Amino acid sequence: MHTEELDSLREAVLHTFNRENMAAENALPIPEEASLLLGEHEKALTCPVCDARCPTYFHYCFNCGTSFEP
Repeated sequence: MHTEELDSLREAVLHTFNRENMAAENALPIPEEASLLLGEHEKALTCPVCDARCPTYFHYCFNCGTSFEP
């Protein structure tokens, strides 16, 4: 890899890392009403940033906005 490619990759990684940290810092406490989104034994996606449990058809966390898509 060339130095320019490595610099570009480094910037992209740092940008992603900073965006995730900002989402975690800006996430509000999970509201009680969120428990109504899922049944007791329903499958869920757990947000890696704020630990909110979201229905599997969600593409983004309802609490902090983190994408569930790679």
